[in-house]
Amino acid sequence: MKNVTALILGTGTAFFSVMGMLTASSVSATSFNFSYSFLSGKVLSGTVDGDLDVNVPNKVINLRNLSATYSEVPDFVFDTIDPDTAKNFFFLDESTIEINGASTIDPSAQFFISYDSSNQVGGAAAIKTSVPIFVDSDNSGSFSLNNFQVSQAGRTPEPSTMGAVALLGIGLVSRQFSQKQN
Repeated sequence: MKNVTALILGTGTAFFSVMGMLTASSVSATSFNFSYSFLSGKVLSGTVDGDLDVNVPNKVINLRNLSATYSEVPDFVFDTIDPDTAKNFFFLDESTIEINGASTIDPSAQFFISYDSSNQVGGAAAIKTSVPIFVDSDNSGSFSLNNFQVSQAGRTPEPSTMGAVALLGIGLVSRQFSQKQN
């Protein structure tokens, strides 16, 4: 019985480890803190999860799990990334940004921060809600890339890695239990 349990757990752990290596080669899940300081002095800040694209250095893609607030109305939370994920990404060197967020509380509430380093001009940031009513924006004349900050908050374990760790834990517990039985 011990050999069968060890074989099953070893095979499962190996499978999840290999799957983790295959999936981790293209992206790596991480949490990020970000902020944008408007010319008005108000600040949009929050956290977002994303994947580090190993094929494009410093590029963060697949943004999700947004939680952002605006200093003018700190109790109001932006919690949704625009579903068009191709439009949502940023570079860790803060050179190119495209983040489009919204709120499930107020469907008309939105924000965006946009800058394309390839043309090195312009850029824009805007935020609005209907209840309570507030609007703030920096257009190409007032937008400053220096007002956008992003930092890595921490890595999120890949699901396949968690599966391998869980199987290993089960194996250790069953081994301890079987040793106590003998």
